[in-house]
Amino acid sequence: MTRTPLPLLVSFALLTACNIKEDREEFNELDRLRVMAVQVEPAQVPLGETATLRALVYDPAGRDITYEWSWCPVRNGSGDGFSCALPEDELQEVWDALGTRMELPPYDLGDGESAEFDNVFAPDMVAGLCQVLIGEQTADERAILACLLGLDISVQVVVRAGGDELVVLRTVELADADVDPEDLNHNPEVSAELEVSLRDDEDASLDADTLIRGEVHKLIAMATEDQAETFLPEKRDGLDAPTARRETLFMEWFITAGQMEEGDEEGPRDDDDGGGGRTTTYVDGGDFAEDLLENYWDIRKSETARSARLFMVLHDERGGVGWAEHSFDIGAAQ
Repeated sequence: MTRTPLPLLVSFALLTACNIKEDREEFNELDRLRVMAVQVEPAQVPLGETATLRALVYDPAGRDITYEWSWCPVRNGSGDGFSCALPEDELQEVWDALGTRMELPPYDLGDGESAEFDNVFAPDMVAGLCQVLIGEQTADERAILACLLGLDISVQVVVRAGGDELVVLRTVELADADVDPEDLNHNPEVSAELEVSLRDDEDASLDADTLIRGEVHKLIAMATEDQAETFLPEKRDGLDAPTARRETLFMEWFITAGQMEEGDEEGPRDDDDGGGGRTTTYVDGGDFAEDLLENYWDIRKSETARSARLFMVLHDERGGVGWAEHSFDIGAAQ
């Protein structure tokens, strides 16, 4: 019943008041309505427990933001707009036929800043659901396939601000009934606290909440190494049995001013690939602090903004996500 989820399954936008920028270097620059991440807490939802869903949203115009949350057990493909392949009334009819005493959550999860989803899908209920669907001549093929492979629960959140609308889908991973609680994945955490220094003078006195126009800043985020949990990867056909290892983590750095740059021991550098420091990654065996937590932020002399915000979104490879934000003033060049 478990699957390895994508942290963010898919996101698509209907922006009536903004033009979508195609330049890949704009990925982490927050100049329009954005949904940077959707978190499911807990990251793996045990049977009978409730998950809390929340989204990290930014709107540079500071408009009122509204939310619409819903879920679906199986979706159509991109050609059909990822619509739900199994109508709610049909699922409810099958569910009622199983005679379970557990109440099926309604597809509509509300319009709050956060939402809740109940995991009622016991293995015998899923098996019974599949048997009924297979016996139905009118059953949707995608619904049947989803049952056979394991239910792929996804949550949709529609975020609106003014005339702009974003639609984001997020996979919800259901924990196997027999999983040891100690083996469950947890959402990683990153602190809002930062160490900030100048690339060219790390010993210079610098207010932690101030960036200097015309300078490149070295940032060190705060997270503990145990955020990369040790786990046993799934056995894949044709490959040797896996061994336990630490999770791969990656951090996305979203900013409202300036530019993140890739750095090494000699500071940031430009490259033809435009890779930059928009994302940093830790892989088991690497240097946790240097590979994941360090980055460089260039506030050029031409920058006109007087303040800036930084959002650090930390993902693990099993679908967990956590985030923190930090606000800065931008001071005059020294």
